[in-house]
Amino acid sequence: MPCMFCGSELDLTSEHVFPAFMGGELEVHDGSCSSCNGQFATWEGEIKKQTALLLHLLQIQNRYGDIPNARVDVKIRGMDVEGLSGLREPDGTINLRDKVQENVKSDGKKHREGFFVSEESAEKFIAKARQEVKRQPNCQSRKTSCTTRHTN
Repeated sequence: MPCMFCGSELDLTSEHVFPAFMGGELEVHDGSCSSCNGQFATWEGEIKKQTALLLHLLQIQNRYGDIPNARVDVKIRGMDVEGLSGLREPDGTINLRDKVQENVKSDGKKHREGFFVSEESAEKFIAKARQEVKRQPNCQSRKTSCTTRHTN
């Protein structure tokens, strides 16, 4: 049986009837050539990315029985931090991600600050800021940030 897409009879592979990332297990043996299979894999990868939230919300398992996590935007009352995000697990748990942002104060100085989900992440940020202080003689050290003059 030739490739169902291009008719080639060389280097045939199995083809999922329904995409594997959506739990498809039914295959057509020698249904596509490796070239067409690769092209469809790229296309399916894009569809997988675009439908990850839907797959997550509908709890659709892939061929290994896993439900994808979903990226979510997060806002925390009382905190003025833009762009917080996290991953929502299939059980509804949200795992926050670290966030570092650069702001410009009213005096024109740049200021980096972060939101960290663990003490270890915060300590890495502090250590990196201290290294930056050592490299830049005009940089003033603070506990969690490095301030430099803003130049246009």
